[in-house]
Amino acid sequence: MGSVSANAYGGNGSYMYLFTGYTDSIGNPSFADLSEGSYTLSVGDRSGCGADTTVFITEVDCVEPLASEAFSPNGDGINEIWSIANMDLFPNSSVHVYDRWGQKVFESQGYIEQWNGQGVFGTVPAASYYYVIILDDTVKGGQVVKGSVAVVR
Repeated sequence: MGSVSANAYGGNGSYMYLFTGYTDSIGNPSFADLSEGSYTLSVGDRSGCGADTTVFITEVDCVEPLASEAFSPNGDGINEIWSIANMDLFPNSSVHVYDRWGQKVFESQGYIEQWNGQGVFGTVPAASYYYVIILDDTVKGGQVVKGSVAVVR
């Protein structure tokens, strides 16, 4: 859903706003809950001068993976796995985790195998690690999401 706010200036004050689909828009320059599409905004002043413009509302898919900033794979059964929300929407994406020297410690295609703090050489120490998520080419055109995650033991 989109919204539009108008700000008229010049003319002879006391503006009237008419917006496609709004019957009560006179005097109100804000329009909300707009679906994707084309709208016409007409603005007039008390002298009868006015102008029209076309407004286009485009919906954008803003869903991306949302990785937790820390996890504690210490065997207590709480917060043992690094969580990345929305990864189910990107089944062909890849997840790569690196230590501070750039050594890859974890990799997963589609994040089906979730990271539990085990690395290429066994259990990773408590530290900050850096991740790169390469999103599915068919969904997000290979967009890259980067960040850091702390392993707390």
